[in-house]
Amino acid sequence: MDTLFITFQRSIKMKTEPTVLYLRLEGNSEFVPGNVYNQKIKIVVDDILNEPTWWNTWKNYFGPYQKEIFQQWMQIYYLGADPSPELTTGAPGPVYYWNNMPTSTIVSWYPVTFNYIQVLKQYFIDHQVYPDGDSTKERIQLP
Repeated sequence: MDTLFITFQRSIKMKTEPTVLYLRLEGNSEFVPGNVYNQKIKIVVDDILNEPTWWNTWKNYFGPYQKEIFQQWMQIYYLGADPSPELTTGAPGPVYYWNNMPTSTIVSWYPVTFNYIQVLKQYFIDHQVYPDGDSTKERIQLP
């Protein structure tokens, strides 16, 4: 077992399309690859902040996807900010954060998450933020 470190050089192209790297393990006299499912890997790297899979579930609270909202949400709702245990399994917290949102939008089930949504909403009230920094566009506000 070992570690392979890969460094990508950030390019302008990565802002519009992903860079894809395929790796395949091959055996030799000193090494035999393990599980067949782990012998090939596809690594996709880009500089695009895509809409997370959970966004549609929470759209009533975050509004239509905008990268500026998501970026601020990552700052506010980081792993460890919400100490709540996992609701259905009881797994100890922290489990919820910007990349692992609760699967339901019921306020009484996830009060800490909703508290942070209010913090996010207040941020966009207190700060004038525009899509792509373009002040000719409508200012970003949460519903």
